[in-house]
Amino acid sequence: MNDGSSVLRCSQGLQAPWERRLLIGTLVFVPIAYAIIALYIRVSIERDSAWGLLILDAMRHGGSFNYFVSPDQANIANDHRMFLTKWSPGQYLFPGLFEFLGLNLGDSLILTITLFLVLGVLGWYAFYHAAGFPLRTIAISCLLMICTQWFTKFFGEYYGGETLLFGVAPWATLLFWKLRDLSPPSVLPLIAALIALAFFKLSGPIYGLALLGACLFSVNDGRLLRTPQRWLVAAIVTASFGAVFYVLWLAKGPTAATTAGSGVAGLSPISLVFPIVAPAMSIVGFTDFLHRLSTAALAPPGLPSTNLIIDLSVPIVATMYVIVWLRLRKEPKLTGYTNFASITFLLFTLAFIVLYLGNAAIDIQERHFRSVGLLLLPGIVQAFSLGTSRWLRGGFYLAIVGSVVYGAYAFYCRERENLTFPLGAQGYRQDEASPRVVEFIRGRFHDQEDSAKPIVYVSSSVLALEFAGARLIVPAHKKEAVDVLASRRYRGHVQSIYIFLEKRMLQNGKAQAILRSFVNYDGMRWRQIDLGDYVCFFQNNGPAASLWVSAKSKSLA
Repeated sequence: MNDGSSVLRCSQGLQAPWERRLLIGTLVFVPIAYAIIALYIRVSIERDSAWGLLILDAMRHGGSFNYFVSPDQANIANDHRMFLTKWSPGQYLFPGLFEFLGLNLGDSLILTITLFLVLGVLGWYAFYHAAGFPLRTIAISCLLMICTQWFTKFFGEYYGGETLLFGVAPWATLLFWKLRDLSPPSVLPLIAALIALAFFKLSGPIYGLALLGACLFSVNDGRLLRTPQRWLVAAIVTASFGAVFYVLWLAKGPTAATTAGSGVAGLSPISLVFPIVAPAMSIVGFTDFLHRLSTAALAPPGLPSTNLIIDLSVPIVATMYVIVWLRLRKEPKLTGYTNFASITFLLFTLAFIVLYLGNAAIDIQERHFRSVGLLLLPGIVQAFSLGTSRWLRGGFYLAIVGSVVYGAYAFYCRERENLTFPLGAQGYRQDEASPRVVEFIRGRFHDQEDSAKPIVYVSSSVLALEFAGARLIVPAHKKEAVDVLASRRYRGHVQSIYIFLEKRMLQNGKAQAILRSFVNYDGMRWRQIDLGDYVCFFQNNGPAASLWVSAKSKSLA
C-alpha cells in the first residue's frame, strides 16, 4: 500500500486554475438548471414549512414578528396571538423578502432554494479546499453532492429550514475551522455563527456546538492545542449563545428538542443505532431509498423493514468509519481535518442519542445528520478513491454511479408528480388537494375588510395558504386523535364559518368531533358541499349566503 505522501502526489490532478474555474462553474450551473425546470413545473410545500409561510401571511396583514394569529377558542370573534417556537423564522423571512420585491410566493420559494443551494455547494467547496483536500477529491465530493436524490428533491418541494441550513452550515463550518485556535477575538464571530444557525434551522446550533467542541481539540502542525484560554473562550461562547437563545426563543415556547415525543425513539435500539449510521447514509439518501423501495408497487417480497436494515448496517458503516480514519491518519496534510471531523461527528452523534433516548419530538430521519455527513464526505472519498484495493475502489465508484442515477430518476419522478398537482393561487403546486378544491377556494375567498373576514377551519397547513383574507384555525398536527379533537371547545359566534376536512375524516369520527367542538353553533344547521377528496361544512348568516344557494347541500345531524 502506498504511503500518505505518495497518495497525495497521485491525486494532484485538476489543479490548474482553469480546471478550478470549470468545477466551480459546473457546481453553479447544475443547481441553476434544476431551478429553470422548477420554474416551469413549480414546487410544492412541505407541511412544516407551510406553518412559517402562514406566519408570513399574518405579518403581511399587520401581525407581529413570528406570531401566528387565529381565532380565540374562548371567543372566536376575537383573535389569539401565539409566538411560534417550533420552527425557525428564517424559513419564511427569505421568501418574504422576495415577495416584498414583487415576486409571487412560488417564484420566491424557487429563488430562495436556488440561492441557498448554490451558497451551500460553494461553501462546502471552500471548506474542503481549506481543509487541505486535493481538487480531485473536492470535485468528486461536490459533484456527488449535487447529483444525489436529497439535493434534487429541494427543487420539487420547499423544505424550509432544511434548505436554508444546507446553505449556511458549510460557511459556519469554515468559520469554526478558521477560528479553531479559539483566540479571544473569535468570541463574537462564533456567537454570531451559532445565532445564524439557529435563525435558519433550530437544530443548527447542535451542529454548531459540536464544531465548537471540535475546536477545543484542534490539531495544528501535529500539536494538540489545549490551553485554559481556549476552554474559557468556548465557555463564554456557549454561555452567551445559550443566554441569547433562551431569552429570545426558548422562554417563549417549546421546541422539538424540549417537547416529549410520541415514543418513536425513546428507549429502543434505534435510538442508539441510527445516530451512528445516519451521517454516512445521509450522504446519498440511503434511508429515503429504503423507504421508497419498501412502499413501491414492485417491492421485492419479504423485504426486511427499514429499521432491521439499519441495524444490520451498523457493522458495515462502523468498519467504513475505521477504514477512513486509519487511511486519513496516514496523510499528515489531513491530520487537522481528521481530528476536527471526528470530534464533530462524535459530539453530534452523542447529542442525538441523548435526545432520542429522552424521547424528544424529533423524527428518525437522516436529514438531521446531513451536515455532519457532508463534513465527512471528502474524507470518505479520499480514503476509498485512492490508495485502496481495486475491489474497494470499484465498489466505491459503483456506489457513486448508483447514487447519481437514482438522484436523476428521483428528480424526474418528483417533477412528473408535481405536474399532476393543481397550481395554487400564489404560484406553487398544491399537493394537499385536488384541482376542484383549489378552484372552489379561489372562486370564493379573497382579501376582505377585517369585519367581514370569515373563519376557516382547515385540516392542512399547506391548503390553508390558499385562503386569502380568512381567519384561520389550523390544527397543530394533521393526525390528531379523535379524543383530542373532541376535547376542544370553540366558543362564540361569527357571521361566516367554513370547515374544510378530508373526506376520510367522515368515516373515522373526526369530522363529527370537530363540528361539535364549535359549541355555539346548532349542529343541525351545518351544510355540506362535496368537493371530491375534501368536504366543506359551513354556516353563513350574512349576505354572502347566496353564494351557496346553488350548491348541493345537506344538513349534518
